[in-house]
Amino acid sequence: DRTLHEAGPFLPFQVKPGEDVPPFLPIGGAILVRQTSSTHGPDGYITTDPSEIQEGVERLQRKIDSNTESFSYFDLEAREGARTLLVAYGITAGAARAAAIELSESLNIPVSLLVLKTLWPVPERVLQAAAVGMERILVVEMNLGQYVQEIRRVLCNQKVDFYGKMSGQLLSPREIIEEVTGG
Repeated sequence: DRTLHEAGPFLPFQVKPGEDVPPFLPIGGAILVRQTSSTHGPDGYITTDPSEIQEGVERLQRKIDSNTESFSYFDLEAREGARTLLVAYGITAGAARAAAIELSESLNIPVSLLVLKTLWPVPERVLQAAAVGMERILVVEMNLGQYVQEIRRVLCNQKVDFYGKMSGQLLSPREIIEEVTGG
């Protein structure tokens, strides 16, 4: 859905006022396209001009912030009556899913599960929506709790607990169930 460059001189990183995404020029056409990950000016050439660098970085941040939802991937398994939300990602997602199923189906303790597939930028709206009505959010990580701090920042008015380990062994569904039930 990008606007294409139509005519005239092409400045690959020049944006129209009020926009954050410059017009697109297909690669391989009549006009040379430069791509670089270095800081560059509106013309695409590397720049060391502090004001151009600042403006470019701020534009990229606005672009990311205004489009976060379009590239936030997740699975939400919401269960009726759930008061606990498990949040997991990566390798812990399988154990968390098995724990949520056993808690809900075998132990009659409905637990919802949010599996994050995009961690950065933090999908704040996804977290906020999934946490509505929850009394406890339990973040399950295979580390010492790095991501739980981001979730606590976003859900600052809710109870957010952490469960994880760094023993070299994967978390098991049983360990997560015991953490949820307190036993």
